[in-house]
Amino acid sequence: GELEKAAQTYEEWIASYPRDFRAYLDAGGVYAEQGQYDKAVELTRTSLRLAPENIGPYNDLCNYLLALQRFDETRQIIQQAQAQKMDNLLFHMQSYALAFLAGDSLAMQQQLPWFVDKPEASFGLSLESDSEAYAGHLQKARTLTTRAAESAVRADSKEAGAIWLDNSAMRE
Repeated sequence: GELEKAAQTYEEWIASYPRDFRAYLDAGGVYAEQGQYDKAVELTRTSLRLAPENIGPYNDLCNYLLALQRFDETRQIIQQAQAQKMDNLLFHMQSYALAFLAGDSLAMQQQLPWFVDKPEASFGLSLESDSEAYAGHLQKARTLTTRAAESAVRADSKEAGAIWLDNSAMRE
């Protein structure tokens, strides 16, 4: 919980080991937790330059750019990663978020098949549920939330299932 001390420690790590991508990546995470997204982006871009083969900097950079509402840059980073054959849950969640913010329901729907038949299926259902709730389709949102919770439990993620059920109860 002492984020300022953590940031100072990472800055010292960076000074001692300026070629270690992990120091920049972790420092970026600390600054993001403090709401200093511009600083987080700067550090994470350095991490990405040092380790372009590592998926972590791409994921974190996309999250920070989304927080700053720099959507075109977010798309570019996702495309760069995917051009290198990198793919994971976060890229699809981020792409869904970009489509949602743009009001592009077709692009949102195009992301959902990636989640099917994966342990992460509950995340796709949860995204879809949140979108339906936002649109005022509460019954459909509840159904999707229940399915997300059941999917999480099947994937042995009971905690996530409980959270989705709790969020669904709050909508009622």
